[in-house]
Amino acid sequence: MSAPRLGRPWRRITVGVGVLALSVGMLEIGARWVQYRFGHVVSSDASLRGFVTKVGARINGQVTAIAVEGSQHVSKGDILARLEDSHLRADAARARAEWQRAGAQLATERLAIEQERQRLTAALARAGADLRAVQADLLTAQTADDRSERDYRRLSGLSLVARTDLDHATTDLLTARAQLAAARARRESAEIAAREARIQLEGLHVREAGLAVLESQVRVARAAFAAAKADVAATVIRAPDDGWVADRLVEAGASVQVGQPILSLWIGHRLWAEAWLEEGDVQKIALGNAATVRVDAVPHQLFDGYVEAIGVLTNTQLQGPPVPTTFDALIRPSARIPVRIALDTVGAGLQPGLSVVVGIEKNGSTPSTPSLHASSAHARRAATRECRRMSQRISHRECRQVTRRR
Repeated sequence: MSAPRLGRPWRRITVGVGVLALSVGMLEIGARWVQYRFGHVVSSDASLRGFVTKVGARINGQVTAIAVEGSQHVSKGDILARLEDSHLRADAARARAEWQRAGAQLATERLAIEQERQRLTAALARAGADLRAVQADLLTAQTADDRSERDYRRLSGLSLVARTDLDHATTDLLTARAQLAAARARRESAEIAAREARIQLEGLHVREAGLAVLESQVRVARAAFAAAKADVAATVIRAPDDGWVADRLVEAGASVQVGQPILSLWIGHRLWAEAWLEEGDVQKIALGNAATVRVDAVPHQLFDGYVEAIGVLTNTQLQGPPVPTTFDALIRPSARIPVRIALDTVGAGLQPGLSVVVGIEKNGSTPSTPSLHASSAHARRAATRECRRMSQRISHRECRQVTRRR
């Protein structure tokens, strides 16, 4: 019975030491918590955000199929949905036929102009040859006329001449003058024919000018065909980038209009935390301040980041002021301002909408306007680029700390 009595003091000592160690540990945890809260602005009114876009149709139509399911991963260019396209394909076929008809009409007109040019060129050459032949005949007739006239004058000037010879000379003179008149008429006709062939050949320039009108009709028909093909292609809705399907907003058989969303997608892999801070806490932070993000869905891991943007409007301005109540007259609610926290790394299991707790390092600076925020952010980004250029092996967090010290 005496052995248990001897062990009780040691047990009490052990329990006391354990309680003391636990108290010291709790005090240390409390001190660290107080130190962290003193040097950081903490907000639990925060969540992860991402680029979530609503994908719609470029044309009006009826949905024939939705090719993806919710939460499915898609790559850029993957088919998301299809619209009815039979009437659009018919329009495209008709536009293609119009384009081909206009092109064939243009080609036919060009061939006709070329053939007419060759015909008129030959006619002009023939008229020139005829004109030269007629001019030779005219020269021969003129020579014969001159000779007949000389013979007639010589015989008529003689006192003794046979009546028969004088008659022959008269007949030859009249014949030569008739042939000369006929040659002159043929020359005039040949000149007129050559002039007409030249005028018709020059008239082809008018038809060639009409080719520009036909070419414009071909371009219009080609553009109409391209538009019809684009409408057919628009019936297949594709993913604009890699991402995940967030929600199917319509199902097969639904009629949609231009701009009406069909699917919502989380595009890309970028995530950021959006925290809402009270207006009194915003003046304690600045762009570029380091931040720590704890995600409720991943409780055993902390994510580093930095303040990327500070909102310029409060929640009351974005959503409208609430209707005041009696309680609001006693305690005025403070406005909240959104702050965007860029994450250095995006771990597995993170997705838009998850609740997070954000801690942002304080800087003790005075409130700044959006223009000062922008200039400060520009200076910080320039310093960060210089830091990374000088040393490629330090982390983003160390680089930001160096930048702030500068």
